[in-house]
Amino acid sequence: MCIQNTANTCAHWRTLAHELVSTNFLPPTPHLVLSPLPAAELFGPALVPADARRLCRRHGADTCYTEMLFSQRLIEDAAYRMRKLRTCADDRPLIVQLQGNEPNAVAAAAALVEAHCACDAVDLNLGCPLPQAHAERFGAYLLDRAHWPTVRAMISAMVHATSGRLP
Repeated sequence: MCIQNTANTCAHWRTLAHELVSTNFLPPTPHLVLSPLPAAELFGPALVPADARRLCRRHGADTCYTEMLFSQRLIEDAAYRMRKLRTCADDRPLIVQLQGNEPNAVAAAAALVEAHCACDAVDLNLGCPLPQAHAERFGAYLLDRAHWPTVRAMISAMVHATSGRLP
């Protein structure tokens, strides 16, 4: 059931991408990039995230994101870090998504990702609309102009904390 749902979801997005290309809305080489949310909803917590991403790739995903990882927890909790950053050679390209609102914590998390994960990029989440994001000032709530200096500082700190191997 879950595998069929994954196949149907990927087929739907691929069809939509091809329709957008045929109407010249997208360039001729669309990529199917999946966030982990559909996989988490389909499979639940029992499936290892890397296995869920590989299953999505088997059904057409070109690139996958990790779920949104909490920067402070990534720094403080080795078991969380090992579980969330687990990957393998056929789980590529992979983008690790970090959340946070404190430049030093996000930078330290990015450095840990670079050291412990064979990924292709690190993403700073600026889209999470959840009430927790509002309460803790991360995700979409950092897009208010008042928070732009914080976003700029986080990006700068991430760049300085990493070797530049990851975009």
